[in-house]
Amino acid sequence: MEQPDRATDQDLDHRSGTSPIRTTYLRAAEHVVQVISRPEIGERWQHPSALEQMSIGDLTAHLCRSIQLVAAFLDNEEPPADDVITPQAYFADIAGLDDRDSAVSHGVRERSRQDGGAGHAATLDSARRTLGLLATRLQHEPAGRRVSAFGGRAILLDDFLRTRLVEFAVHLDDLTVSLGDDAAAEPEASALTDALSEVIDLLVGVARRRHGDLAVLRALTRRERDLGGALHVF
Repeated sequence: MEQPDRATDQDLDHRSGTSPIRTTYLRAAEHVVQVISRPEIGERWQHPSALEQMSIGDLTAHLCRSIQLVAAFLDNEEPPADDVITPQAYFADIAGLDDRDSAVSHGVRERSRQDGGAGHAATLDSARRTLGLLATRLQHEPAGRRVSAFGGRAILLDDFLRTRLVEFAVHLDDLTVSLGDDAAAEPEASALTDALSEVIDLLVGVARRRHGDLAVLRALTRRERDLGGALHVF
């Protein structure tokens, strides 16, 4: 089954009132800030991370970017509503996410290196201040609020927050593995439980869009027939 590449009118109609995804996002972001405040991150800022060509400082800065971008995109002019994409399309349509040598991956590393150049204390302080602003601002943004994300494509704010949950989950795992502390990546008393549920649902949707339902079914149930690694999306 082909996955839709834009939010439907029905999607928009049913999103009214306060969205639970905003609460989930804020709780996950608070957890991220708590983790990156650990002193050993500052002590090992320049050490290599679990990701090739990225230091622990680069990785931490990239993780914090998922807080900074929300505020930055909300400050931009709202895009028109005639071509609103889904969060699955947001990831599935970015070429090169699964290639470390692609222009997209190179750009991620460069931005992370620049952001991380500020050091641990400044990066942490900026994330804390921005999160404090978002905690208030997200309460007042309308249900149908749109932002202009990667490539200038319009996406609903709530759906963009879902893409940020993916970044939180994936790179928090990268960071804790970099520190040799796998246990720190485990959900803490619902801090990330709801977020991980959203993330897994979204990533399966990305896999369906890229590879098709039959390939995903085989990847889940018949690994000997998973010739293309259908569940690998990044």
